[in-house]
Amino acid sequence: MKTQAPFCKTVYLLCVAKTHAVMCIERPNLNCCRQLTILVLIILSSACASTPRISLPAGASISIAPVELRRIDTRVVSKTESTTKSVAFGIIGAVGGTAVGVVAGFGVGIMSCGPAFFICSPLAALGMGVMGAGGGAVLGVELGGEGIQSAKAKQFNEFSAQLIQQDQVQTQFRDKFRDKADQIWVLDGHSSNTLAVKIGSIWFKVLDKEHVQLQIHSSMKIVSGKNADIFKYKYAGDSQHIDYWLASNGRNIMHEMNTAIETITKKLVTLGSSKTVI
Repeated sequence: MKTQAPFCKTVYLLCVAKTHAVMCIERPNLNCCRQLTILVLIILSSACASTPRISLPAGASISIAPVELRRIDTRVVSKTESTTKSVAFGIIGAVGGTAVGVVAGFGVGIMSCGPAFFICSPLAALGMGVMGAGGGAVLGVELGGEGIQSAKAKQFNEFSAQLIQQDQVQTQFRDKFRDKADQIWVLDGHSSNTLAVKIGSIWFKVLDKEHVQLQIHSSMKIVSGKNADIFKYKYAGDSQHIDYWLASNGRNIMHEMNTAIETITKKLVTLGSSKTVI
């Protein structure tokens, strides 16, 4: 098992922080405290980034657990659904924005109005509330996203529901991952080195101008002795127009899914072995 642990940078930063802390104690001031805080944050992020990663060498024996598939959403959103969602989010955003704006407005009044707080603070709250409502409504509408023409969305959803079955996709991931892993490691059901692949979610994201993109969140957990590590990979396919997906009775839906499975399994095995997989 190989590991990579660039701890030298962290040790160096700790030495710098120690020197800086002594200077702050001898000559305390606000700027010194700020600089020390930033330095500590850098050290913490550096320490996290330098955590050793498991890399199973070529030829090592591995045991592969069944692939776990959490969620598949094969539908795309129509323009009608998207508009409804946007309005709903807009209302929620306006209400929430108003509440936040009012609180912020009272805060402004307290800080800036002095003795006239009871007169100008409500005015500030009202003004901030209006601003919050407008901003929340705009954000809410944006959260609603884009949509596909209703007829085409319905056709896509029918094709995808027929073509993409959870059991089938799970089997494809299992077989393809075993095929890729077998190029690097020795598959052994009794090995102490275990790999577990998890597909967190599969869905079709609707982008602007009626384009659709297949997105998949995946991860792989490697356990080797007392050490364990998790590698994550987010797949985002090419953005394609809805007409591309509907061509030949939805044949491209399965083509894009097969491409995704090929890419993800290859990437996960590469991450766990530091070897290029074909």
